[in-house]
Amino acid sequence: MSTQGCQNRSCYLVPEIDRDKRPYRSLRFIQILLVVLGLSAGIGIRDSGADDPESVHQALSSSLMPSKLKLHLRILASDELEGRATPSPGLNVAARYLASHLQYYGLQPLDIDKSYFQDIQLVRRKVAKASRLRVKSRNREEVFRLGEDFVGKGNDETAELIFVGHGLSLLQKEYDDYKGREVKDKIVLIQDGYPQGLRPEDFYVERQVGRQFQRVPQNRYRTAMEKGASGVIILRNQDFFESDEDKTSLYEQEKASLEDKRLKFEFRQNERPVQLSIFPKTSALIRKMLGIQMDSESDESGVRTIQEHPVVEVTFRHRILERQSARNVIGFLEGSDPDLKDEVVVLSAHYDHIGRRRSRKKNKSEDTPVDDINNGADDDGSGTVGILQLAEAFSRISRPRRSILFLWTCGEELGLLGSEYFVKHPFIPLEKIVAVLNLDMIGRNYQDKEENHSHLFLIGTKETSPELGAIIESANQRVGRLQLDRNDPAHFFRRSDHYHFAKQGIPVAFFTTGTHKDYHRPSDEIEYIRFEKLARVLKLVFHAGLDIANRDKAPRFVRNKNKNTAGPS
Repeated sequence: MSTQGCQNRSCYLVPEIDRDKRPYRSLRFIQILLVVLGLSAGIGIRDSGADDPESVHQALSSSLMPSKLKLHLRILASDELEGRATPSPGLNVAARYLASHLQYYGLQPLDIDKSYFQDIQLVRRKVAKASRLRVKSRNREEVFRLGEDFVGKGNDETAELIFVGHGLSLLQKEYDDYKGREVKDKIVLIQDGYPQGLRPEDFYVERQVGRQFQRVPQNRYRTAMEKGASGVIILRNQDFFESDEDKTSLYEQEKASLEDKRLKFEFRQNERPVQLSIFPKTSALIRKMLGIQMDSESDESGVRTIQEHPVVEVTFRHRILERQSARNVIGFLEGSDPDLKDEVVVLSAHYDHIGRRRSRKKNKSEDTPVDDINNGADDDGSGTVGILQLAEAFSRISRPRRSILFLWTCGEELGLLGSEYFVKHPFIPLEKIVAVLNLDMIGRNYQDKEENHSHLFLIGTKETSPELGAIIESANQRVGRLQLDRNDPAHFFRRSDHYHFAKQGIPVAFFTTGTHKDYHRPSDEIEYIRFEKLARVLKLVFHAGLDIANRDKAPRFVRNKNKNTAGPS
């Protein structure tokens, strides 16, 4: 039912159902919702004051019961929510479910509209034919048209143009087109092809592809961005249009990219740098116009000079094909200490998953339907219900000295986008966040091995704050007795939402029990979750968070230069 006009707090506990888009498929599911959520009054927040150990124990015993965790996860990882993709009706239902409980627990919304939601817009758009490129040299100005002279994407940009040869860098062979050139905030102009005497294979670099590192061709766009350029224009050779039976031409690939195939976060779309490919005939005109001298002995290999410093103006026009929204969910518990309550401890998890995708395995019986719903019970249903019950636990004890923010992000599976948006549009100053404890996949044994029944990865403290690591170790000695593993075998540090906070110089701790055979598969089901272990992990996180919130001095951020973890230098 809708919350509009509701005078009783319990009305907020049942998510609104859009009957034209509902993911529900059974009356039984609605009945489960009513039973689990109940119609009792809210818990309410206790005022400040020290809690004796017995009170804390009672709060944890009530909030972290494995049976209660299982009830929540049975709803959030059900088929009816269809995998909680970003965006989707199922994700919206999950968001309302979380927000309803935040209200029930008595936690505050941070938004000025008194909402627990931070809405994020997604769009699917197409670059329109009216897009233009204007090149201004000392004595000449030319305007070039999308589809006639170039293809590309990006946003409006006016900047100085700087020529960087082939735009390649190979330190092993002492070859660097960027040497001696300051390209920051400029659009770089690149001549396609490779320098004389070197092969494409010479410029292969190691990049992460999926969960593995592979040697791949150097991406000139990426290289330019890493050097600080604001955009890239590539003068293409004739092979830009060439194709064969096994591969479409680069032109066709870039032309297809002018229209988004799926919804993308609008804030990322608006930050997209200029990336243009100039057609060969127009490339020759631009080279002549700018006085770029070509070496006749090497096929269109450019001399690393340009006669002047022109300005380019790129104007993009976009047609919006589709618009939707997704939301982060945020609850706030204000601290009790007048001097410390402006400082905040963040407890986070992502509540989205990957939605419906066909399983690679087909059922042997044609009569048995293929399960195509990725319920994400562990990834990250386990972290989602974990933060929810930590919110309840903190609502049952006296308010700690510092404030605590409970954050559920969307879009993690699309590239950590919900946390990136929060960091770029925070409700509180980022410098007031003293630590982030992030939970992602905390309900299984690493690689499903029984000997890992007490194993837990603790990642991020070594990279950002040894003091934070020591606080967690101390809490583990008191209550967790888990086997904390600081190794990072699968590059977890960069693969979950804490990473965007670490890049801002905030101490982070990432808790995960690691991957398993059901990772990103429909078989990531609730039946494989080890709820007793999940409760143990949450008990550790609770005590670590409470310690951080109550201590006199917050843990310091220390940048680990050996890890390239970003943060202030």
